[in-house]
Amino acid sequence: PAPSAATYDLLGLAHADAGMGERAVDAHRRATTLDPDREESRVHLALALSDVGRTDEALEVLQELLLTSPSNVEARAALGNIHMVREDWPQAILAYQQVIADKPADPVAHNNLGSAYFQKGDLDCATRAYREALRLAPTAVEDWSPEVGHMNICQVMAQKQCFSDALAAFEACLNANPENMAAHATAGSALWNAGRGDDVVASYEAFLQRHPTAAPAVAFARAEAGAARWESAALAV
Repeated sequence: PAPSAATYDLLGLAHADAGMGERAVDAHRRATTLDPDREESRVHLALALSDVGRTDEALEVLQELLLTSPSNVEARAALGNIHMVREDWPQAILAYQQVIADKPADPVAHNNLGSAYFQKGDLDCATRAYREALRLAPTAVEDWSPEVGHMNICQVMAQKQCFSDALAAFEACLNANPENMAAHATAGSALWNAGRGDDVVASYEAFLQRHPTAAPAVAFARAEAGAARWESAALAV
């Protein structure tokens, strides 16, 4: 028998996972041709188009789908993601707010909304959205890890120069995943800006002992230089 729309859809997802974007587009388009009413294939097609930089076409696919299925939450979420790729923060915010209106208990939607606010420069709204995501799901659930929320709050607080709050978020993030390199880097910056250069050094030295080739070397070097250990800083870089 000929492959079904579902088969082509799965093939498209496999191509996307393998980094073969145009093949993913072709497979998802075959799926939508075979079964135009298969909404998940249309969402997958839009995301595949976005992945290869064809965001105008991706938006057309989703907007057409939402005309006939305005309650399709996955399409709304994909719309938000594509607006993020296009750096259209207000439209991304609107899309994620619509997702939350339908799924108010979804931590991923709140986290995505926070990221859109963060990119827009609205740090207060970003913080509220990230904290709501963590309130709704303080432990890991499907498609969500609290480590992500704590990391995002750490970044917001560091940018707001609220370094004690940034460090608290960093500690919460590392409680969820002690190996999070990005958390170490963000916390290192917060410690540095808080005037705690020696603490930065101690933090990165401990991290380097576990992962000598994976530590954020530039941030480590900056801390080392701040502690007047220039030779060690040069070696770190």
